[in-house]
Amino acid sequence: MVLAAVTGTHGVRGNVTLKLFAASEDTLSTYSPLYDQSGNTLPTVTLTGHTRGLLIAQFKGITSKEAAQHYKGTRLCVPREALPDTEDNAFYIHDLIGIELRDHETHPPIGNVKYAYDFGAGEMLEVTFTASGKSEYFHFTDANFPEIDVTNNSLTFNAPDTLNAAADADK
Repeated sequence: MVLAAVTGTHGVRGNVTLKLFAASEDTLSTYSPLYDQSGNTLPTVTLTGHTRGLLIAQFKGITSKEAAQHYKGTRLCVPREALPDTEDNAFYIHDLIGIELRDHETHPPIGNVKYAYDFGAGEMLEVTFTASGKSEYFHFTDANFPEIDVTNNSLTFNAPDTLNAAADADK
């Protein structure tokens, strides 16, 4: 589960800027150790301030801008099992990865969720369609995904009109 991502460096003393994906910046100090997207343990992270909607942080042992630059693009992650259980009818967005996608009207399986992203304009799901093998990105909204049943590994998909028009043109 991604808690934050390093967006760049800040100053000359080894600080980095972080885009936070967790609900609170306190979350970063709650989990230790943190891992990168490949599962490698990261040095301890200390928050040192804020700038333009980002957090300023320092990795333990990193004292220069050049060394901090190495971490640009790194995602700060924790294993899913380290997070607390969710309440009834609640889930973490990454719990949807691998879930079966069903057609909104007829309900047969049509694909699955390949990955969940947040590029800054809201959460998106990457969906792979069984028939074509193609992957597409869709905003994670009630309109696109009206029914979610994590317990039964099922997500209902309501194709946007643009996707329906493209499918009709392919016929």
